[in-house]
Amino acid sequence: MLSSLRHGRDGRDSADEVWRGASAGARLSAGRTFHTIMSIRELLKVRPDGGREHVHGEALLDPDVLGTTLFLHQVRGTAVALEEWVRYPQVSVENAFAGLGFEGDVVLRTGNTTVLALTGLPNYRIEGYEEGAEFLVGLPLLVRDWQTRVVDFVSSVRAELTESTVANGGDLRRVPILERRQLQLRTLVAGIRADVAFIESPYIVRSAGSRQYLDRLSAAAGMSRQLQDLNSQIDQAESLYDGISAVVQVIEEKQQRRLRRGLELVLGVIAATSLADMFALANSAAAAPPDWLVWSELALVVLCALLIAYYVVSSFRTSGVREADRGDGAAG
Repeated sequence: MLSSLRHGRDGRDSADEVWRGASAGARLSAGRTFHTIMSIRELLKVRPDGGREHVHGEALLDPDVLGTTLFLHQVRGTAVALEEWVRYPQVSVENAFAGLGFEGDVVLRTGNTTVLALTGLPNYRIEGYEEGAEFLVGLPLLVRDWQTRVVDFVSSVRAELTESTVANGGDLRRVPILERRQLQLRTLVAGIRADVAFIESPYIVRSAGSRQYLDRLSAAAGMSRQLQDLNSQIDQAESLYDGISAVVQVIEEKQQRRLRRGLELVLGVIAATSLADMFALANSAAAAPPDWLVWSELALVVLCALLIAYYVVSSFRTSGVREADRGDGAAG
């Protein structure tokens, strides 16, 4: 089954990359969790008279057979003796292989065990289903690794957004850094979504029966809840796109306002100088300009200079308050 899984879409080994990631996650998390896979090729039942008979895997679901409850429960850390295991209560466990093989074949999945009792299948087919069970063992660890990567990346980006707000400086040189982080975030999210979509697609296996087998094991492992949590974290990460764009826009607008204020100041000085030169030219053309005219011209020049200064100071104060407000909003 997983021989087809290892050769994915477009002829690339996409699923093999997912398989390696799941295996790596299993190795890295071996100290924190475990999962046991038991494959039963031959099953014998001992009768009260001591005789033995060959039975199929469905005997594991028979409550009248002593000891079968051992296969229906996850391994507990407190179990130290056989007497303890055989006293496990009878519970209902779904057969993940119902209707997919021969009559009597059973695959059971608990919190940390997978039991395959496929006594009616040839060896080469059993190995394929064993690989499927191994894949589902590593998949939760892979999803956990994706969650860790998303959470860590989101935390680092939020810290950078806080440092890059206008209230904390708003350096234009940080714009390329933020844009690069935005691209990295998009790449991370797109890659995870593509891998999740491929894992859930029917093209990861050859047959619909194999897909149904993986789906049943996935449901027993609670993968839908884990993937839902992953999607929620990805949605939070995608919400940072607008936050990064807003901060970049605020920083760029601040720089533009600085340039505009500088240009307006230069133009104001040029206008005042030109006005003074015009008055000087007019006075030189007159034989003897009256004193009141000279004082009027001087007062007009001083008034223009005061108006320019008032405009520049007011512009600085207004834009500063606006930038602070927008910076706080972008950081939030």
